[in-house]
Amino acid sequence: MSAPDRLRGARVLVVEDHDDSRELLGELLRAYGAVVRTEGDATCALAAFGDFRPDVVVSNIAMPGIDGCTLLGNIRALGAASGGAVPAIAVTGYARKVDRARFEAAGFRELIAKPIDPSHLCQSLERALSP
Repeated sequence: MSAPDRLRGARVLVVEDHDDSRELLGELLRAYGAVVRTEGDATCALAAFGDFRPDVVVSNIAMPGIDGCTLLGNIRALGAASGGAVPAIAVTGYARKVDRARFEAAGFRELIAKPIDPSHLCQSLERALSP
């Protein structure tokens, strides 16, 4: 499969509070063939989650109000039948070993440090979407 089609049809929920980063992530993932919904905060993401039913969540960690770890905890609390077992990838400027352990404990499969390398993000999504 060619690079632009690698995520063809995958439903990706992007949660990022910085407008430019959110827009860039959305455009990048759409270029790879994903169906993308972007939200600027965890509250909006939770409200959109049930209608959108993503195959994977990409969430910033350090957001005002509800952070990415709490967001994922709220998603997990929905239960598997409601999509709460969805794979999730953390995007953050905090990539120390202690931070990685915290994010993994929260249920994120992978941690991607900012600035984001597009090919790394795509590979992480492919792994998250693999059975």
